Amino acid sequence: MQGLKHPPSKRVMVTRGAGFLGSHLCDRLVGDGHEVLCIDKLFAGAKRNIAHLRDAPSFEFLSHDRLDEDLIGLAPL
Repeated sequence: MQGLKHPPSKRVMVTRGAGFLGSHLCDRLVGDGHEVLCIDKLFAGAKRNIAHLRDAPSFEFLSHDRLDEDLIGLAPL
């Protein structure tokens, strides 16, 4: 289709990103060209779910609780 433009890439934070649903969301977002910050405490999630994304330049993983007060300061509202 002529004239269709791809939406601009975004920087996206996915909490519980190493779980079943979160890891699939990270897959999709990275595949669509977005920068993804995946945050997971790894209580129920597993690093193996996101291992294939480890070397993607647009993917970053942080092992933190999403309610960690220090982490909240990283994302301006």
